[in-house]
Amino acid sequence: MVDVSQYFIEGERRLGFYQAELARLNGIGHWTPTIPPLMVIVTNYRLLLYPQTRRKYTPASIPARYLQSVGKVELGTFYGIRLILRTGYQLNFVVGPKQQQELFDDIEVMRLPPTRIRFDETVPRQDIERLVQYLESFR
Repeated sequence: MVDVSQYFIEGERRLGFYQAELARLNGIGHWTPTIPPLMVIVTNYRLLLYPQTRRKYTPASIPARYLQSVGKVELGTFYGIRLILRTGYQLNFVVGPKQQQELFDDIEVMRLPPTRIRFDETVPRQDIERLVQYLESFR
């Protein structure tokens, strides 16, 4: 596996790593996986797509905000994930049946908005008792 952590930005962490192939619809209506296969790295901010070739390439990056929708699809005899980008492009990835659900779940987690509110974990006991008394008044 190629170390793509050098391309991570501050606060970015890896959610999942998958091998996939882009699928294209050929002229006779069949889905065909393309070559070379891609390594798909899902982080908490974006998708990194890295071709599995001898030559080193900078991975392509698709930030979470550019994803309009994501879905599980069957591409003929293949299992896949369909990404529709806000630019109108549609990407179909061929993955294994087990990886389909895992990749879908990781992309859904990536698309969740980051939590911005931090709560203090210590709440005074008297505040909790006061809240309980208030809620009991509605019985």
